[in-house]
Amino acid sequence: MEDGPPGGLTTSERLKLLKKHEASWKNLEWNEHTTIPLPEGLLWELYGNVWAHSRGRDTIEFVQLPSRLRGIPMRQWTLRFDYDLRDFGMDPSQDLLVTIESFRNSPNLCRIQLRTLSTGEKHPLAGSTAIVEHTLTVPEEVILARWSCSIRVHADYVGILFAEHSEDRNELVVWSWRTGIRKLLVLSANLRSFVFLGDNFILGSTLEPPALLVYTLERRPAGGATYAETHLLRFLFGRRFRSIMELLLTSDPSPGWLPSAGLQVPFQIAGDERIIAMNLQLYYSREGLFQCETVLIPAKTLLGQIENRPIKDGYDVDWESCGPHFMEHVPEHGEWDVWTCFVFGMRYIQPRVDHLRGKSIMIVRDIYPRRCLRASEEEREQSNALYQNTRMTWSSAQSHPRSILKCAPLPESIQDPQNVNLMISEDGIVARERNTVTGQVLIHLLTF
Repeated sequence: MEDGPPGGLTTSERLKLLKKHEASWKNLEWNEHTTIPLPEGLLWELYGNVWAHSRGRDTIEFVQLPSRLRGIPMRQWTLRFDYDLRDFGMDPSQDLLVTIESFRNSPNLCRIQLRTLSTGEKHPLAGSTAIVEHTLTVPEEVILARWSCSIRVHADYVGILFAEHSEDRNELVVWSWRTGIRKLLVLSANLRSFVFLGDNFILGSTLEPPALLVYTLERRPAGGATYAETHLLRFLFGRRFRSIMELLLTSDPSPGWLPSAGLQVPFQIAGDERIIAMNLQLYYSREGLFQCETVLIPAKTLLGQIENRPIKDGYDVDWESCGPHFMEHVPEHGEWDVWTCFVFGMRYIQPRVDHLRGKSIMIVRDIYPRRCLRASEEEREQSNALYQNTRMTWSSAQSHPRSILKCAPLPESIQDPQNVNLMISEDGIVARERNTVTGQVLIHLLTF
């Protein structure tokens, strides 16, 4: 953790709150449970202790997750726009909301509007128009519904991966949102997902061949050309990954992320302590088996691997020679409805509800090294028992797991455990419940 702004607390008061916060996470004991019905809308986002959900085509409803221990009040507000929304992303620390307009008569034109998260007005730091336009390199007759967008914000950068599912015409574009200058353009049907890795690196995933690719934001292509497939470094996976059908990356928060200055929190997660989660979907045709696995990689360790390698365009590294030694393996699990928001900092929550002794439980995995080393013998015994009782294992390259597992019963007010998506943020757990009978969707905020 790191100190927040000075505020009005003494050092001793900060320490008491910090110990309570750590104890709450250690025991998964939230002190507040808030349930909010969600409007009818297709878009949602959880980032930086803010939940957002679209209502209709032109409205977004926001909830700031509360925290008694860090002095954050719950706040709800609504923003309505004079255009239809294709998608949106946000960064509360910069009061930034990134929206993509929906153009039904020109589906290859993307207008990105940079608004303030608090009021919906043009962001004052985003230039005179606060608009960035991008024309996708596809025919205009491509149907809008075939496109999906993945939006990520890091400091001065906004990155968007445009994916056209039927033809796999994918584009990754990164701009400086303050100047509108394009920093990176990757045209690749093979690019599946991306995250920001460190201040100046992008980490992407591909399927053919299965690999992780590292791009840099420090230099621009000559004459405005694209990087196309020009990556600095590529981690190639071995034979075991030949049956892979999907490889998706996620990581929250972005590198060096800070909470909103207006909150005046007494302490916060250190900006360089982050997990990169790699979700694998595998199909073994001979056995007719479909399974999913997740690999958790400390961002700091992955950056160290990059810094220790020759940095030149197109350099390949065998993943088996380095990856298994610093990753944490979450074994076979079912397919998830969501592939993001289940990591924050160095904590990971299993996105689906598990069962133990007839009870529905939530499982949180902490892979922060210091907390694992300081774990008591009782904590380790409980963690090891949970590994065994939930049929979890760890990589054969490890003599013991690098994480501590904790579990807590699902709140009794959640009526349909089989239709719950679990997510995690800095100050709590978010459970999204869909009632299959009524169709109503609820958001449960379990906060510390």
